[in-house]
Amino acid sequence: MFRLKLHCRDGRGRGLSIFGTVMFGSLAVGSAIWGQVGGLPAAHILAGLGAMIAVPLLWRWKLQTGAALDLTPSIHALADACPFR
Repeated sequence: MFRLKLHCRDGRGRGLSIFGTVMFGSLAVGSAIWGQVGGLPAAHILAGLGAMIAVPLLWRWKLQTGAALDLTPSIHALADACPFR
């Protein structure tokens, strides 16, 4: 196990990029395995059945539009800058 010492806001971005790479890589590998084990026709049938079941069950919940969000910039945004530059 290794320890990564990060001092700046950039460290959060690097951590997020590593997380995204691992997640998308795992998704790709899992999809390839599912394609080999389950077969493409079985995957299509299961995806279609899942969508047909999910749409009626989730129909009453609507997506939030975010129209009431306050999107003015925070005055604290610059105070969080990296002091080591």
